Amino acid sequence: MDSALQEFILAHENDDIQKMLLSVPKDGNGIDIKKAATIIEARKKAKDKIPSFYAEPDITYPGRISVEQCSSEATARYKRRFIPYRGCCVCDLTGGLGVDSYFLGMDAGKILYLERDKDTFEAAKHNFKALKADNIVVINADCESIGKVKGILSSYSANPELIFVDPSRRDANDHRKYALSDCSPDIIPMAGELLDISERVLVKASPMIDISFIHRTFPMCSEIHSLSVGNECKEVLFMLEKNFAAEPVIFATDLNEKDFSVRYTIGSTFSEENESNAEYVDSPEELMGQCNAMMLFLPGKAVLKAGFFKLPCTKFGLKKIDPSTHLYVGKKAEWGFPGKMFSIKEVLYFNKGNLLDFKSRYPFASVSAMNFPVTAESLRKRLGTKESADIHVFACSCASKNIMIIAESLKNGGKTSNRVR
Repeated sequence: MDSALQEFILAHENDDIQKMLLSVPKDGNGIDIKKAATIIEARKKAKDKIPSFYAEPDITYPGRISVEQCSSEATARYKRRFIPYRGCCVCDLTGGLGVDSYFLGMDAGKILYLERDKDTFEAAKHNFKALKADNIVVINADCESIGKVKGILSSYSANPELIFVDPSRRDANDHRKYALSDCSPDIIPMAGELLDISERVLVKASPMIDISFIHRTFPMCSEIHSLSVGNECKEVLFMLEKNFAAEPVIFATDLNEKDFSVRYTIGSTFSEENESNAEYVDSPEELMGQCNAMMLFLPGKAVLKAGFFKLPCTKFGLKKIDPSTHLYVGKKAEWGFPGKMFSIKEVLYFNKGNLLDFKSRYPFASVSAMNFPVTAESLRKRLGTKESADIHVFACSCASKNIMIIAESLKNGGKTSNRVR
């Protein structure tokens, strides 16, 4: 990046973008204001999402969308575990901004990065040089054709041990797409031929995808990863392996958004989840009679995305509030639980009498509604409470009765990193 442009960007990175764009196209030093504003806006998004890129002042961005669409640093670092062995060759067929390629390259010996968009390709080429990622070969090409992919690999004498594909989920009009068949490239017809090139193919999919669809569509799928960061589901990854013919293992994982460590990982299979014998609370009175001695467990978003609804009962000896209410209770704290824990203070029926004096008893409380006839926002207004990080109201259905569980956050004073299988 031109040194004058870089200095301008760093000096004005906290300026108002709209005011900047209303200024003349170039300032007195010949700075392209539009380009500077584009990079400044992208850097603001990169600051928390990909801090390693933000920390390098020479990184350039082809536009705001490139940062919105790329993997976060947390999820990109997580993908390093899929490298078969250190020093192997990896091919990233859909390079984008290059975040995944860069972090995969920390363990791989050679990365072949393919990107069809010329501006994005040029930005990545510049950025890899700025980041001193010398093992990444940057190629301006698309991967829509298997023949073209084979030709490129042949010309570089590359035999990748892993192929990574992140199909674009936006069409030519920038509309979002979620179905794999609507994405580019369409990985469904390509999968078998890609496995003829490499024995392992890692695919990144939308967090909206149905995990059971992956299992039905790809019999060679060996692993499925439901991945969240800070309890927000970010992406679903699945590994395809040549000649694999068993049931895939599903992992639900949550990453810490600050240091990228694993908060929890729980792994299981469709069969284990389906065959789990979940116990359910018999009636609200069962909770009311033991509320002061009961703990409430709220599964993380990655767990729910993985479809682990009965598994918490068998893994941790818990009871589920209701078949359609994904809340669980137990008599002791389980620090390895993949989610949040609360101590139950009180359980109330949802009725007019309990609503009337609620505010005087609990002036501060967050409100959630799960399998409940009233939305959380509507209930919050009726209760009249102000937001709280400590006291929570879980409005839910239990044995066909509508109840409110008032609970207090239970914290162990530090992060947890647990792998349960």
